[in-house]
Amino acid sequence: AARKAFRNLAGPKQMIGSFHCDNAGELTKAADELEWVNSTSTPFLSKSNSRAERKIGHVKEGTRTVLASAGMPSGMWNYALKHFCVSHNIEIVDGQSAYSKRHKHGQFKGKRIPFGARVDFLPPPTLQKQLPVFAPKAVPGVFLGWHMHPGGKWSRDYKVAALADLDLTNPGRSEKVRVFRAREVLVPNED
Repeated sequence: AARKAFRNLAGPKQMIGSFHCDNAGELTKAADELEWVNSTSTPFLSKSNSRAERKIGHVKEGTRTVLASAGMPSGMWNYALKHFCVSHNIEIVDGQSAYSKRHKHGQFKGKRIPFGARVDFLPPPTLQKQLPVFAPKAVPGVFLGWHMHPGGKWSRDYKVAALADLDLTNPGRSEKVRVFRAREVLVPNED
C-alpha cells in the first residue's frame, strides 16, 4: 500500500532522488523497493521530525474543519482530507500556487467548490437509465472533491455523491455512499 501511495504521489514522470521519513517499516520498505535514497529521523522522537509532524497536524485539523463545516459524517474523512489538501495546493498566494509551481501549466482551471456543497451532476449512463423518462438529466448531489491523476494533476473530473445516497441522520449508512466521477458539476444559484 505504501509503495502504491508513493508512486501515486510522485506520478509517472517525477524522479525522486531522496526521501526522508520517521523510520516506519512500511515507508522504508517502499522507499527501498522504489530505489529512493531514504534518510530517517530518530524513531519515537517527534522533535527529530517536527516539520512533518506539524504538517500532519495541519492536515488533520483542516480535515476536521472541512467535515464539520459541511455537516458530513466522520466516515467521509478520506474525501474531506483529499479536498483539504487539493484546496491548499490550488490556493494562490503571492500570484502562485503549489499546483502551478509543480505542473508549470498555469493555475488550476477547475471550479473551487467547498466540500459537501450541494451540486447537480450528470450521472453515469447506468444511473441515468434508472431515472424516470421525463426527470431532469442532472441529479442533485454533494461535492466531494476533484479527481487527480497520479502526480497530482487534475483529470478535469469532479468527485460527487448523489444526495439520495446520503442519510445524514444515520452516519453509518452514509459511509457506504457511491462516489461518481463527473465532468460537469453545477452549483445551484451560482452566478
